[in-house]
Amino acid sequence: MEDVKTRVRARIVELRNELFEVCDYIYKNPEVGHHEHRAVRKLLRAIKDRGFIITENLAGLETAFQATLTGQAERPHVAIMAEYDALPNLGHACGHNLISVSSLGAIFGLASVMSKLAGRVSLIGTPAEELLLDCGKKRLVEAGVFDQVDVAMIPHPFNRNHFEEPHYAVNIVKVRFYGKAAHAGGQPHLGINAYDAISLTLTGISFLRQQLRPDARIHWGDLEVAEPNNNIPDRSAINIFTRAGDDDYTNQLAEKVVNCVKGAALMTGCQEEYNVEESNRSVRVNHSLANLFRQNWLSLGLTGEEAGPPLTASTDVGYVSRVTPTILPLFKIIEDQQIAPHTVSFLEAAGTEAAFEAALHVAQSMAMTAVDILRNPKAMSQIKEEFKATGSRP
Repeated sequence: MEDVKTRVRARIVELRNELFEVCDYIYKNPEVGHHEHRAVRKLLRAIKDRGFIITENLAGLETAFQATLTGQAERPHVAIMAEYDALPNLGHACGHNLISVSSLGAIFGLASVMSKLAGRVSLIGTPAEELLLDCGKKRLVEAGVFDQVDVAMIPHPFNRNHFEEPHYAVNIVKVRFYGKAAHAGGQPHLGINAYDAISLTLTGISFLRQQLRPDARIHWGDLEVAEPNNNIPDRSAINIFTRAGDDDYTNQLAEKVVNCVKGAALMTGCQEEYNVEESNRSVRVNHSLANLFRQNWLSLGLTGEEAGPPLTASTDVGYVSRVTPTILPLFKIIEDQQIAPHTVSFLEAAGTEAAFEAALHVAQSMAMTAVDILRNPKAMSQIKEEFKATGSRP
């Protein structure tokens, strides 16, 4: 097996310049979710004429695709996912350019040895990870794209190495209040203040936080208030986000927020409307699969996992982890653990050559992990048994 892994690693190194050009292009041309047309064109041009069967507009999404290469058999089927959407006004401050090139490099490495392997590999381009209510992976899962996938992998840059972070689930409580407009100076007693209802809701949430689990998070945004400044506003709206390390508690948090909404409506006399929407689910990490990745990572002589505070971020990878064994290894691109994704400092780090080199190491590790799965039925069986035991779909 080592001769195959050696070839995989070497091929990724051989393509270093081509991979860097792809990474740098995506970094310098950031596009928000479902509009990543240049990134997808760049990735598909790199894959073209290399023997892959390519499906564009996957599941009806303009910036989703699948590129598949089959070896000596149809199964197992290993999917390596790519993300390439950027943040509004912040560009690739989450490092999705590095995810793209890691996954692309892994697929290129595997392409050089697929004739020796029993199974197939796919690069699945997944758009709009950053869009909480319209994320790409959820739509791809619902369309059945991962139904015939035996194992899925996707990396993510971070401020430390860690291979088994579960990530947080997220719900969004969309709230609207309806009151009665009145002149704030002349006839305030005739008004019902819709903004007061939001203020009371947030006050209730502030007191609620004292009794929450340490891993719980509640935050808000998208505040809207109608009427000019000298009027009692008759309409208001806000989105409130609940997060926790597991789905059940995240749902309980949403129920608690709804109770705050109802109480605020009762106190002000407003009419309330609310809708709880599931955004992301927590990631069910497959430990057997993660351990294979860990062994391959360490075999490259790289630094192992580092201690740090629990990761409270979320991702739509959670949906994939419900239908197939999945890992989401985090790899370090910056030394300071105080610098997190979605910041200017992380944006700067994501464009460095050092970050690109880390991405190449991840590409090698994922490709070697795929080799283990495709050549070792026992490893695949262990991964599947663990997946069934988690209560995920068999």
